[in-house]
Amino acid sequence: MNNQPMSKRKVASLFAIVLMMTMSSAVAQIEDGAFGYYNDALLFSRTYYGGTARMQGIGGAQVSLGGDINSAFANPAGLGSIRKSGITVTPSLDFSNTESSYLGSQTDEFKANFNFANLGIVFSMPNKDEESKFKGGAFAITLTRKNNFHSNFTYDAYNEGEIGKTSIVDSYLDRAWGTDPDDLSGDLYDAYNQYLINPYLETDAQTGQDFTAYDKFIGDFPRQVEIVQQRGAQYEWDFSGGVNYNDVFYVGGGLGISTIRFYRESTYTESEYIYNGQPDDAIDLYSTRNSLRLNGTGVSGTLGVVARPLSILRIGAAISTPTYYGMREESSEDFLTIYNDFVIQDDSGDDITLGQFYDEYFSTSRYNLSTPWKFSTGASIFLGKMGFISADVDFLDYSQAKISSNDFRTGLDNKTIENFYQNTVNFRLGGEIRLDQFMLRAGYGYDGDPYVSSSIDNSIQRISGGLGYRNNDFFVDLSVVHTQYYTVRSPYTIYSFDDPELDISPTARINNKNLNVSVTFGFNF
Repeated sequence: MNNQPMSKRKVASLFAIVLMMTMSSAVAQIEDGAFGYYNDALLFSRTYYGGTARMQGIGGAQVSLGGDINSAFANPAGLGSIRKSGITVTPSLDFSNTESSYLGSQTDEFKANFNFANLGIVFSMPNKDEESKFKGGAFAITLTRKNNFHSNFTYDAYNEGEIGKTSIVDSYLDRAWGTDPDDLSGDLYDAYNQYLINPYLETDAQTGQDFTAYDKFIGDFPRQVEIVQQRGAQYEWDFSGGVNYNDVFYVGGGLGISTIRFYRESTYTESEYIYNGQPDDAIDLYSTRNSLRLNGTGVSGTLGVVARPLSILRIGAAISTPTYYGMREESSEDFLTIYNDFVIQDDSGDDITLGQFYDEYFSTSRYNLSTPWKFSTGASIFLGKMGFISADVDFLDYSQAKISSNDFRTGLDNKTIENFYQNTVNFRLGGEIRLDQFMLRAGYGYDGDPYVSSSIDNSIQRISGGLGYRNNDFFVDLSVVHTQYYTVRSPYTIYSFDDPELDISPTARINNKNLNVSVTFGFNF
């Protein structure tokens, strides 16, 4: 075991594996030497409009709507139209399903999670002077869950040669090629110890032929399995207020305090190696386990307006500053190789029987993350007392996210962020039909693909529906939201220096489906 502080070179090797092996699909330029924090920049910037069941039921299309406590999160100007003080509680259940396809084999996983999508209290402060055009306003304190990280996925298949009969050890050799063994560090140094790989060519004294000890050990057609468990969430506390001018113009602003709690553990295993058509007599099993724990706190601000030029029409806009996070991470990586009691000779010619090799590394660091600016606009059309239709559009440029740290260099990650990500447009559409004291709701949401270039469509789609009941003192709303998106994951890449199209990277395609059921209980006072 090694739990001493790690050198920056070892930190680079560790995070290259822990963070590079993420659920991404970009094929744009990754700067050589980037640690992988560009993945964090997207993961924690790409949030969704959660909140009350009413707003989830209409697809989150609420920028111009107002009249709901969730305006504290989406557009504080909407608080100006709230006429009653109240408390809301929104318990929620998430059911996550993943379908992973890898080398022709499919594996399904499931994870359920209970959480609170929203908690809040709003204080209505109407102006008692009925002749005044200033109608008062409202102030709200809310907690909104804006990201859910709970999921499991697994892929499992034999690498039977369609893409070169490769193993993760091939990637170690590829990355270390041309380096003297004395200069290896991190996972490459361990790979050298485990497999006696020597990417620095030597010459056999008797035959005069160049050789690498690597060629003597690793077999073909391994069974490759990775199990990934992910946990955590992103929440935002909002302290927001909005005012009402003549029931025509509403203005509001808010301060947001965001928290991040994220944990991922992945275990990648290779076994059942074949060498020259027979079970490999050297290696029985190889396994590496990576864990990453992140905690962060950030601050942001939102300003918004809503205008009511016609009795049936509302138009809204909101601008949100970047969220400035302070992040702390803890990571670990371990390696395990089990040999078939393989015998080698040391430098003195003595026989050594290899049983197993194990090593482990720990690391901690701190860094800062700033997410992109976000501009949102929307419009709502009211159909008298029958209901309404509402639509929103968001504009974000994920390439503007930034990483900074005193613990490591961030320039190459920031350059990769600029290379990888682009402007995106998200839109949401929803509506509500009122039947006396009951409401029916439906909605649709689409988050655009944030990647400049990608092997798959990285957009996110949500379909929602809901029911509601309310009277003067109490209301209850139910929402059901189905979310679907695709990701890919590669355990390793073997690069071709001549032609990038010849790179070998076995890839799992993951179909992510999430069903969220939320119920909001509200009490007016």
